[in-house]
Amino acid sequence: MMISDVTQNDVAKRAKQLEELAFSTNRSLFPRLYAFTDIIDDFYNLHRPTSRDYESRRDLIRILNIIAKEAYGNEKVCPTVEPFGSFLMDMFSSQSDLDLSINFNDNATVVSRQRQTKTLRRFSQKFNNLQRNGHVTKVNAILSARVPVLKVTDCGTGIECDISVENRDGIAKSQIVLMISAIDERFQKLCFMVKAWAKSQGINSSVDGTLNSLSLIALVAFHLQRRDPPILPPFSEIFKDGTDPPTVNSAIPKFLNYGRRNNESLAELFVTFLIRLDSVKALWDDGLCASAYEASWIHKTFTRKIGCMTVEDFTIRSLNLARALSPPKMKKINQSFHKSILNIHAFLDGKLDRSQLTDKLFGTDQDVKSKSVRKFDSIESKKPAAGAPKRKRFKKGKPSTAPSGSGIRYDSLNTGNGSGNPIFSSNRNENTKGIGRMPPVMSAIHYGNSWTPANPLHTMPLPSSAFLHPNPPFASTYHRLMNPSPSAYHPGMMMPRYVNHHGAPHLYSRRVHSEYSPWNHNQ
Repeated sequence: MMISDVTQNDVAKRAKQLEELAFSTNRSLFPRLYAFTDIIDDFYNLHRPTSRDYESRRDLIRILNIIAKEAYGNEKVCPTVEPFGSFLMDMFSSQSDLDLSINFNDNATVVSRQRQTKTLRRFSQKFNNLQRNGHVTKVNAILSARVPVLKVTDCGTGIECDISVENRDGIAKSQIVLMISAIDERFQKLCFMVKAWAKSQGINSSVDGTLNSLSLIALVAFHLQRRDPPILPPFSEIFKDGTDPPTVNSAIPKFLNYGRRNNESLAELFVTFLIRLDSVKALWDDGLCASAYEASWIHKTFTRKIGCMTVEDFTIRSLNLARALSPPKMKKINQSFHKSILNIHAFLDGKLDRSQLTDKLFGTDQDVKSKSVRKFDSIESKKPAAGAPKRKRFKKGKPSTAPSGSGIRYDSLNTGNGSGNPIFSSNRNENTKGIGRMPPVMSAIHYGNSWTPANPLHTMPLPSSAFLHPNPPFASTYHRLMNPSPSAYHPGMMMPRYVNHHGAPHLYSRRVHSEYSPWNHNQ
């Protein structure tokens, strides 16, 4: 037997022993977890995104594609803006960033850094124009980062967008995670809870030298693979024929309900996840690595920092998903696991009440005061900010004028309906500005004296990188993310201008409406 095999077996054996010892030490938790179950379930249900959160992100993606069309309208190659990350994986909250990739359809396998920075600068110029008009804020092109990124926040929704170029690996991984979620719904739920916990503990940011979201997701998958009976299969079985999304998609049906013999609750899985990772903290220095591909602890030496966690990339196994982790932050991560377990013990022993435990695990709840109350719901009753300039209202059927140099222009229809999508609110104070107020691909058309959504069943095309099976198991989830429902559109949406301020046909009426709008039934 090779030395590496001895080392790997030894590390894996020690990790298993430490896990068993930790589960035995904390065995008093499990019979009493029914009280903790309510906290976990209520938090998940309260913080899951609403239909409005889905709508806002879909609308931003559509409008960013309109911006791309305008920026590259006179060139042969026009990129598309596609989502990835937590939104595409359906593991986002109302406060989550929206990860986007600008992709060119020129089949370029390697995109030079020069092309990435040039593309981001072009988009940055468009956003700077929008920022001067109050539609977006915090435009920041970070071109010196390992992966150049453009950050921008929409003023109307408060959604921060992180835009990169040709991040097809991120899109593919996000699609794979979404597909695997179809095997057992507890995977998606536990990922959501772990991400919320890690964010509140300050250990979910690769920029700050802690764990990125993908490494947390891989650790959750690894944990579910290690339960008895297992809830997820080893990824090596799923990837037997390849790791590209269409191949993975065709393999997923074989594993549906794989974990049906395991009846553990979300609370049990959350607690055992914390215990498992807390138990092996002394072994990271020895080359311990969590491998969701093999569904086991392995010994693996990356070009790594001593003392840091290693999580094997499940599609490119030579990479460490936790490579951004810095040694000083590892101590904080270990403390977060251990303190959270102690806090759960304290709650079950009656030393902490429900709200105190929730605050210690997930932070003070400032994201959601009530599922039915949002900052947008009362916009119709708000007065304009003091000193805000008065704006002329748009009259039905007549384009309004806009000052020269005001960037991308838009008009609004005030129907008095305050229940519509907030990013299409008819008010124009600082709370309702945003690129979401620009002409959407899905617009309203005029029928008599009423405004009716045009073809509300019109769907957004799937990303070019999503080579999907005709009936994929995750289709309903994917289409719920990317396609609007009839109830998602209301009167009061923004109408495109038909002429620009020079009197010439406007870009949107000439190109977007002819090629992308629901008015074109031949697409």
